[in-house]
Amino acid sequence: MSPSKVRSLARQYAGMTPSEISNHEDWVRRFKAERAEAEARKAEAERQYGVELQAMTDLDAVRETLRVTCDEYENDADRALQMLSMAGFVRSDKPHRVDAQRALDAVVRTIVGMIPRLVDPPSYSEIASLNELIMSAATSLSKTAPVKA
Repeated sequence: MSPSKVRSLARQYAGMTPSEISNHEDWVRRFKAERAEAEARKAEAERQYGVELQAMTDLDAVRETLRVTCDEYENDADRALQMLSMAGFVRSDKPHRVDAQRALDAVVRTIVGMIPRLVDPPSYSEIASLNELIMSAATSLSKTAPVKA
């Protein structure tokens, strides 16, 4: 905020009656409470979504991740990684995040390339192929894990 805007608001506030100041302070309190409530609802919805992802089969969790994070123009690999982590696929420890991001990006790009060829419902071989991609990424991630002493 510019200094002139701050001065203007200060003059406006200084010219308020005690009743106007009280009304304004009440409005600010309500605004902050509504904002905190909205953030709490958002956090609870995200937590609940994580519970739903964990309850899904592996294939359903991957499909949901692709549905939410990928379209024909771009993919949101950060959100996909977050969703797969919530579903239980990816370790959340920071040292492996870059490797997990690379592996996830490769898997997502490959699976997105397969989407136009999938039939509904997918065949056993398609499910096995998707599962193999996911397991391959998980295996490559586990190979990068540090040895704990």
